Formats: sequence, structure tokens, C-alpha cells
Amino acid sequence: MRTFEKQKKEYEKLVASKAKTEPKHFWTYVKSKVKSKSAVSNLMKPNGNLTTSDKEKATVLNDFFTSVFTAENPNNIPNIEERNFESSLDHFVINQDTVEKYLLLLNGSKSMGPDNIHPLIVKNDSKIYAPTSKSDVLQNDLDALYDGSKLWDMKFNVNKCKQIHYGRNNPENVYTMNNIDIIKDEQEKDLGIIFQNDLKFSQHISNQYGIIFLRLYVALVRPHVEYGNTIWYPHLKKDINAVEKVQMRATKLIPDIRHLSYEDRLKVLKLPSLTHRRRRGDMIQAFKILKGFEDISYERFFTVISTNTRGHNWKLAKPRCNTSFRLRHFSQRFINDWNNLPVEVISSKTVEAFKISIDRHWESVMYQLRN
Repeated sequence: MRTFEKQKKEYEKLVASKAKTEPKHFWTYVKSKVKSKSAVSNLMKPNGNLTTSDKEKATVLNDFFTSVFTAENPNNIPNIEERNFESSLDHFVINQDTVEKYLLLLNGSKSMGPDNIHPLIVKNDSKIYAPTSKSDVLQNDLDALYDGSKLWDMKFNVNKCKQIHYGRNNPENVYTMNNIDIIKDEQEKDLGIIFQNDLKFSQHISNQYGIIFLRLYVALVRPHVEYGNTIWYPHLKKDINAVEKVQMRATKLIPDIRHLSYEDRLKVLKLPSLTHRRRRGDMIQAFKILKGFEDISYERFFTVISTNTRGHNWKLAKPRCNTSFRLRHFSQRFINDWNNLPVEVISSKTVEAFKISIDRHWESVMYQLRN
């Protein structure tokens, strides 16, 4: 056994030492040790509800890709003429002196060239010329891009196109595609990087900090704070606040939101309060027991009210408790919340569907502290 452990440690050291040169090998090993596997999150269906099974996820994705797929017309593909070149122009230099030299050599008595401009005008009346507006050049390029996408049945989605203006003296011209104004924005994410119009990248740094914080906190800190909380469930205000302060201090580590209130910080991070998570955990555990997802007879813990004319059919009787210890026990503390749940939440067919339904039902209170 010691030999095995020694070889395992040596192998892990080897993998870690080659993390930079062989990152794929490193992350393959890390993923093999992770218990929870990443999967496609629940998707929203057209009716506003979230998917509850892999089949529904596949259907939603298939319907979406079908809706945006371009049905190409094979009978309308443009013909591209082949270009024949007798010789290639490998190197050329154009500068102001060269242009001025050839203008001075123009013969004003000659006829117009292929551009239909008389050489006398080109030579002697340079004041009528002005450089082409850069905004016009850019607009012409945008028009050409859109025409090309239309020609090849790959039209741009103008509503998703955005423009960012850089520079203090930028005139901030309005550009169009297909005669539709392109949306003006102050920042845009491209290839995973957020570009701001001032090129400071503060938003990108803050965003990455928040993402890293969430991953580390949810993976490394919160599991320790919540371990076994069904048993040690706090009910005294000082104990509730002591547990919640762990998350309070953690969320203050993010510079851009540390000035916000605790509840607002949770909303920005989409991180429910620990108090709410304990409450939600009780509901999920009760659902598993009552609906037979746990190998435990619910009669050992609860008494279902048989005669009920209002609400759902799984309402529980709440017995009289003579001590606070009994009142705070798992089998008692959640009954009021459970009995107040709507029928559509209780009637969920699977545990995953119940989680989705109760999250939707408690969406307005998930960031609040309940003592």
C-alpha cells in the first residue's frame, strides 16, 4: 500500500511539473479526480419554463439551430470568374514625391484618360480635390460586406452588430448595415476579452476576478461551511449571522462590488444567501423522502393531512412541540414553508424539476437573510 501511495505521489509530481508544457495531460488527470461532471445547464423553453431532462435540452437546442440555419439555394450560387495574370507586381512604392513628379509631367494638351478626367484639371487645379472621408470608406466597406453576405446567403444579423468608438476626438459617426443603424456600445466581448472604448480593460479584469472568485468559493469554501448543516442547522440569530459572515467577507474581496450592500453583492454574483440555501436544502430533502426518492418511509418523520380542501395534497400536520430543540428539528422546522408551496411546485415529477420550480417560486427572496 505504501509503495502504491509513493508511486501515486511521484506520478502526480510528474504531471504537475509538466503542467505548462503538457496542459492537456494535466487537466485530463484533474478531471478524472473531480466527482461532479460538467454538463449542459438547464435551458429555457419557448413557454418560459426550464428544461428538466436531457431530451428536452436536445429539443430546445435543435429548434434554435434550425431557426437560425440558412437554407442555401444551390441554384443561386454566384459564378466567380477566373483571373488571368500575365505577370505579377511583386514590389512597388508610392509616395508624395513620385505622385507630384508624374503630375508635373502631364501634358495638358492631351485627351482624357480612362478615368474621363482631363489631364489639365489634374495638373493645375489640385484645390478641387480633398481626401476621401475615412467614415465614408468604412461605410463603403460595411456596405460591401453586407452585399457579399447577402449574395452568399450568409446575411449579417444587424441587430447583433455593434460599434465602438475609440479616441477622445472621435466624431462618433453613425454607421449602418442594410440601412439600419448599428448599435453603439461602450464595451464588447471578443474572443473572451472585454474591450472598452477607453482601452483600459478594467471591466475585463473585474469580470475575470469575479469569475475566479465564484469558482474558488463555490468549490473550496462553501462546501465546508455547509457540510452537515441539516444536523447542526443554526436557529439563534448570533449563530446564523456567524455562518453568513463567511460569505459576507468573501464577497467583499471583489473590488468593484465591495461598496454594495450584502444583498446587492449577492444579486450581482447570482449567489444565494447561506440562510436561503439551508431552507432550500430542507425542502429538497423533504421532497425526496415524501416522493419516495430516498429509501426511507416518510411516516417515520411526517404525518400527511388526509382531509385537505385547500392547496396541495401533500400538506403535513405540525405537532405540538414542548421544547425549542424539537421545534428546530428537521422534521418540524420546514413544515410551514412546505405547506405554503403551490401545487405546481409540489407536483414536480423529478428532484431536478422540483429544484427548478422552487427556485422560480422563491426567486424574489433567494438573496435575503431570514432569521
